[in-house]
Amino acid sequence: MVSMWRDSPIMPFLFSLLICILVSILGIIIFIGVDSLGIETSPSNGVVVGRSYSPESTSVSYMKVGDVDVPQITTYPESWTAQVALEGSDSIDCPVTKEQYQRLTNGLSVQIMVGAGRLSGSAYCSGISS
Repeated sequence: MVSMWRDSPIMPFLFSLLICILVSILGIIIFIGVDSLGIETSPSNGVVVGRSYSPESTSVSYMKVGDVDVPQITTYPESWTAQVALEGSDSIDCPVTKEQYQRLTNGLSVQIMVGAGRLSGSAYCSGISS
């Protein structure tokens, strides 16, 4: 059964497709990192238009090491986000603390720290001023 798949003419295509997908994902990660990390931010006024909470979660994936499947456990901490509408633009997601999340309500005017991406010009929020 295994040799049937190895000898299949579709396997080189599938392997090439997998490599293209992995390279594309890596490229996107590098682009976002270069675009947003270490940018200078400045205060900007906005209005809270929504909030979201993501509870802590855990995912398990398996990596083949020789003939053994080794579990890779990843834990994602809980997080809080506020959606803030800026003048003349769409809303932007801002990371907030639990305390800020509990205080924020829709329609509340807030001051956020926002910067523009180096390559994309997209707005990135680094947080809400307390």
